[in-house]
Amino acid sequence: MNKNKIVSLFLSLVMIFSVVLIHDVSANVKDALEKQIEENNRKISGVEDSIAEIEGEKDILDDELSKLKREIDQRNGVIDEYQRNIDEHQKNIDEKNSLIYSVSKEIENTELKIQDLNTKIQQNEEELDRLEKLLAERIREIYKYANNNSLGLDLLFTMVFDMNKDLQEVMDTLHSVSKITENDRRLIEEVKQKRDDIKRDRENLEREIQSLDLYRKDLENQIQEVEVLKAELVSKKEELEAELQKVKDLEYEYQTKYDALDESVKQKREELIRIQQDNEQLERQLSEYLNSINNSGIVGGSNGVSPSGYLRPSTGPITSNYGWRTHPVRGSKSMHTGVDFGGKTGDTIIASRAGEVAFAGWYNNVYGNVVILNHGGGYQTFYAHMSRVSVSKGQVVDQGQRVGFMGSTGLSTGSHLHFEVRKDGSSLNPFNFLTR
Repeated sequence: MNKNKIVSLFLSLVMIFSVVLIHDVSANVKDALEKQIEENNRKISGVEDSIAEIEGEKDILDDELSKLKREIDQRNGVIDEYQRNIDEHQKNIDEKNSLIYSVSKEIENTELKIQDLNTKIQQNEEELDRLEKLLAERIREIYKYANNNSLGLDLLFTMVFDMNKDLQEVMDTLHSVSKITENDRRLIEEVKQKRDDIKRDRENLEREIQSLDLYRKDLENQIQEVEVLKAELVSKKEELEAELQKVKDLEYEYQTKYDALDESVKQKREELIRIQQDNEQLERQLSEYLNSINNSGIVGGSNGVSPSGYLRPSTGPITSNYGWRTHPVRGSKSMHTGVDFGGKTGDTIIASRAGEVAFAGWYNNVYGNVVILNHGGGYQTFYAHMSRVSVSKGQVVDQGQRVGFMGSTGLSTGSHLHFEVRKDGSSLNPFNFLTR
């Protein structure tokens, strides 16, 4: 064999081996990145489910807290009403105590007046006794004088008609004696009248004291009745406050749980952001890696960038071409406006070209979950039947960046990607833009 042919054959084998080796290495790197991204997606899904579950628990607790707050407000209203009644009763008691104090002072003052009247009565009694004794003494003296004089009335008559005696002097003497006696009697009567007046005043005051004392006792009885009512209200209020405290304790317990759940959601959202950021970095690495591999042509064009600048959105095999076909579900002839790539659920679907997300989410019952990218100049790429999308409307994506995961949503017989290229809304044959 020619030496040059041997060298050429050897070099060819080396190149083939290198391509196969590089292809295997590339596949391993790609699989590792996709596996890590998929693992992160599972974590994201788990964290999102956990957040949703916790938010559900928070909603339940929030409803319970709202009910408890309304119950607390209602119970506080009832307690406030009881307190107002207690205050009214206390005000009534205070007013009656004030009246009792006034009545007691009035009784005290009246008793002092009675004491003063008793003193005056005593003084009048003593004065009356003195006057009566004085009058009696004078009468006794006159009587004694008359009895001791042997002439008696005759002497008095002689005194009256004794020519040697001044008649006027005799008359004056008799008149003086009579006048003194009359004055004494009148003075005695005046003292008696004064004494009787004072006694009447005292009796009136004593009756007034009795009346005031009855009024005071009536007030005291009323206070006792009000005190009983007040005590019942206070007891009921204390029961209500004890029940209210139980509700407040329950509210505190629920609020503590709610705050703990809220903190848990906060931590999980932070965890979610970290995982999403990690995934974004991994997807950038995957996109950059795929672009570098595609641009190098190492994978033999199966997923390489075409001369038109488009990249295959999936590494899966073509299962249905663009054009007229028998619909796999309906069984009728229809125009297939794209190409289908086979694969398993969860396989990565990448952006065929860089662009802006025009739509991401559930499209309809035919195409299921869909992503539509705008590439400018009226061109769009259309990715359908995804199990889940990984981009959002308005997001700018790079060529080769993951846009979702293969699935079988919508009208589909199995997991695959339906891919279209559109110009101004009309579908074009994707293989006019992709490498076969």
